[in-house]
Amino acid sequence: SVSDQQIAHRRYQVLHHRLIGGDSRALNLVLAVKNIVAIRCMSFFCLSAPFRRLTEIFISGESAPEKRLSATLPLSKDLIRSGGDAAIAAVIASFQTDSSFYDFALKEWEELHGQQLVAEKLSKAFKLAAPFATPKMIIIALKAELDEMGMHAGMDVSSTVPPAADAAAALTADLVKGGSPSAIEVIIAVFKCDAMFQQMAQKETQALLEYDSVKAEKTGGRLAAARMVASFKLASPFPTEAEVKVALRAEMDDIMKRERVTAPLTKALMVKGDDSSSNAIICAFRGDPIFQLFARAEMEGILARDREDDDKLAAGISDAVSKGVLVANPMVEPVCKIEVAGKSADMVAQEIISKLGEAATQGCVLVLQGLSGTGKGTTVAKLQEKLPRAVSWSNGNVFRSLTLLAVSYCEENGIAFCPDVLTAALLKQLMGCLEFGKFDGKFDIRINGHGCDALVSQIANSTLKEPRVGKNIPTVAKCTQGEVIMFAGAAAAAMQADGMNVLMEGRAQTLDYVRTPHRFELTLAQPLVIGQRRAAQRMLGALKLASDDPADTEMKAALKSTLDAMSKKS
Repeated sequence: SVSDQQIAHRRYQVLHHRLIGGDSRALNLVLAVKNIVAIRCMSFFCLSAPFRRLTEIFISGESAPEKRLSATLPLSKDLIRSGGDAAIAAVIASFQTDSSFYDFALKEWEELHGQQLVAEKLSKAFKLAAPFATPKMIIIALKAELDEMGMHAGMDVSSTVPPAADAAAALTADLVKGGSPSAIEVIIAVFKCDAMFQQMAQKETQALLEYDSVKAEKTGGRLAAARMVASFKLASPFPTEAEVKVALRAEMDDIMKRERVTAPLTKALMVKGDDSSSNAIICAFRGDPIFQLFARAEMEGILARDREDDDKLAAGISDAVSKGVLVANPMVEPVCKIEVAGKSADMVAQEIISKLGEAATQGCVLVLQGLSGTGKGTTVAKLQEKLPRAVSWSNGNVFRSLTLLAVSYCEENGIAFCPDVLTAALLKQLMGCLEFGKFDGKFDIRINGHGCDALVSQIANSTLKEPRVGKNIPTVAKCTQGEVIMFAGAAAAAMQADGMNVLMEGRAQTLDYVRTPHRFELTLAQPLVIGQRRAAQRMLGALKLASDDPADTEMKAALKSTLDAMSKKS
């Protein structure tokens, strides 16, 4: 009847706004009116596609529809403009593999939690005897507390007192001492541009990230998505889902461009040559088309070399399996994957340490795998700094030692070195010339045979670097993958038994043969970041400065000149 249609129309209009806005209270109402009359009215009233899809779910009786709300709704102009939970969830789902969104999410989380924590500490530490303090006096007192906190944390202290913000007019001593949400908001508004305040906020958020990075990502993701939804603009009346996503991406890029705080390009930062140096260069050249093209070329080269290396490793391991040195399919413990986008090497290292738990105090073997450019080497260096009795194991010197022995054998017997010489019997005999153990109280490899009796540590930078060794390493490595893998595993077990933390980084094919429950893999959702990192590292390596103390603009100009020169050669 007409009355039925009118009732259904009104109810669906209400539901349309509530559901698109993410109001879960509307779920019961939609179940109450799920009848044939209402469904037929839908096409007549031209309700939106997301709402039609929602109703189909409810009518069909699918379980827990409220849990599927965000996964069900495609991006649309109506959905984003509603600004509700469903819109935020849809944005998160659409951008969840975007490294820029990840960076944006962490920035939002840092601002929310880090600044709040520092402001709360300032409020608790605040002391001012003056009975009628002005806002300016209160700010100076708070700044003194902030600088004292910074000194205790080992940070550089800036003596600049920030100007009183508009919000500071409401500052009173009683308000600050009370530590209310209003006081925290005012303190953040006053100090949000202060370098020391930002350093302290980053320190607080880094400490929290070490313990619960997943929560940080989720909370930050909601904050970031909410800002994108709030600033969404699109003139087209009926945009496609792809067009909506492009518009949202533009809003995110615009926000990040306006608010990105980059480290100044100082000579001291460039000399460090670590991940902070590379990240500063990436931020400075993010919008440079030549840098992006150069980074993409580097990424493609790295991925191609990784594939070639994987093929060579696979051939070497297959050869070892056929010789009976390795088993075909080793039982591998579960691997913990860590997404490194938006994280410093310190943060990644701390996340790994938190997952190790008590094992780090007793001694363990930790393996770290991942593609080239994900930061394995830098992370291992940070772990070595942070973990007690930590040592980084490299198979490189084992391959060099075997090559020295093989070349010496050929020289003794007056025969030319070639792959045919490296028979299974000879390789077994050469491996017998290597001994791992404690020598003079320190773990080392002893080479004893074919005219050589020395510790690797004694000849690592002399005999093992001779041309006759270096040029023949690839040939020996191809034939001895299995032998070296087994030697490394036994060495790691010996050091662990002595209470040491053994760090082994490399490819999964070889690390799969090392037995340990502490297995980690560094991943990057966006491979282009790998290219950006390598491009920044190459720019650092080729950088030449005319001045001893260049300004930020001079440093950027020198880096730009280096980039242009390298891009022309590639």
